[in-house]
Order: sequence, then structure tokens, then C-alpha cells
Amino acid sequence: MCGIAGGIGPSAPNKLLLDNQLNSIHHRGPDDQGTYVSQGIALGMCRLAIVEIADGKQPASDARESVHLVFNGEIYNYRELRQELESSGVHCRDSSESEVIINLYIKYGLDFINKLNGMFAIALHDQRDNSLHLIRDRMGKKPIWISQIPDGTLYFASEVRAILPARPDRTLRTEMVAEVMQYGYINSPNSAFNEIKQVPPASVLTWIDGKTKTSTYWELDFDTKIKVSYEEALETTKELIEAAVSRRLISERPLGSFLSGGYDSTVVTALMAQLSKSTVKTYSIGFQY
Repeated sequence: MCGIAGGIGPSAPNKLLLDNQLNSIHHRGPDDQGTYVSQGIALGMCRLAIVEIADGKQPASDARESVHLVFNGEIYNYRELRQELESSGVHCRDSSESEVIINLYIKYGLDFINKLNGMFAIALHDQRDNSLHLIRDRMGKKPIWISQIPDGTLYFASEVRAILPARPDRTLRTEMVAEVMQYGYINSPNSAFNEIKQVPPASVLTWIDGKTKTSTYWELDFDTKIKVSYEEALETTKELIEAAVSRRLISERPLGSFLSGGYDSTVVTALMAQLSKSTVKTYSIGFQY
């Protein structure tokens, strides 16, 4: 699962505060913990190692140490992207996802996001203009919570609890009580606190000189109409789901499937069984009343 935390600006976390933030989300990444702290910038990461276990330590940086990165998630096409970089003359020092992301950013700028196939929450600091880019995947699978204080400092984290040590002045957002009672959850992009919100899905939040700007890099297209027969739609859907499952089987750790009792988990498990070389382990959860 992994977890990231940090901040940028005059009141950016020091090493002690950053460690405190990461300790609060240690359950997200018990395999490793790393930090990068410099003047006005702090990046930290708790890692759950899934792929490239030996090479995937974070925070990561480029060879010149001008770009630093922490990210939570998986880039399903990172191996193809690494080959693309190598064929264009860009040398990757190791086989990790973070090395690929950094080199893509250096080569393409923020346009590199459109090349990613995955679920991710990326925090990327560029020393060349002292900017911080917080990037969230298209559907918002991976969270990024943020909070900014009056001096311009921006804090971020994978969970609200990791921002709380930096915001002892937070105040409860009373509207959230009615939201939980009505919907069972707090309406996005809000949290239980007035001072803490989410970066929206498919968005990039950029911090420069104490100011933030949020832009959307992708959105669902409901307007384009496609003429296709039922049989063609069925076959295309099958191919897309099979390709999606296949991409998610890349791992250096044992894989399993959670059976929720619905059609979706059943289909995913069936395809895993077809595509896997070993027997698929399945799990379910039950409750005693």
C-alpha cells in the first residue's frame, strides 16, 4: 500500500516532525522508511515492497539530485516506459518505478503523466524552480491529503492522521457529522477538519513560492458515441478486463484475490486462475452477529 508525507515552504517539516508523520502511517508500509529533508522541503515514504524490491528505495532522485520523488502506488507499464526511455538515449540507473518516473518527468515535463498506466499518488520536488507537484491517478485510487498555512507552507500525506502533527491548530468541520449520517462517508474533497482537503482525482497540484494551482489532466468522456454490436462489446470488454488483470499480476510477492461475493471479484479471480502459473489463493471476510 505504501504511504507518503512531507511539506514545502518556510515551515516545512524538520526531520523530527517528518518522522512523526511517517510513524503515524507506518501500517501502510512496514518494509522500509526513508526521508529527504533540505531547506524548505521534506519528503518521506513508508514502503510496502511489491516490485523491484532491491531497487525501489525512496525518496528517489535523479543523477544530479535536482529532482526528488516519493510516490505511493503501482505503474503497470513501467517496464515498457523504461524501454522507451532507454531506446531514446535516456539511461536508467536501476529498474525501479521511481527511476522511470523521474526520467520521464525530466524528459517530458508534467506531460509525462499521460504516459502512466497505473494507480498513484506522486510527490515530485524540482529544485530547479523549487516547485512541488502532487499528482493523483485518474480515478483517485490513491489519496493525497493537503493542508496549507498562512505563510504558504503546504503539507501533504496519504492519510489525514499524518498531517495532524503539523496542524495542531486544526478545527473540526461540523458539517461532516450530517454527511456521515446521510451518506456514510465525508463528501470529497473535504475531511473531518476545515484545514485539510484532498487533491482531486486526475489532477496535479503545483506549489511555487507559497502559491498553489490545481489543473486537471484527464476526464471521462460521456459525449462520444460508439456504434458497436452486443457481441463486439462483449468481446472488447473481455479483452480489456483480461489485459487489466494481467498487468496487475506483476509482483515479487505472493498474490491473492479477495472474493466479495459479487460478479466483479468472481471474474477477476477466474482470469487470475487462467493467467497465473500457480494456484490462486482467495480470501473472504465474514462477521458474526
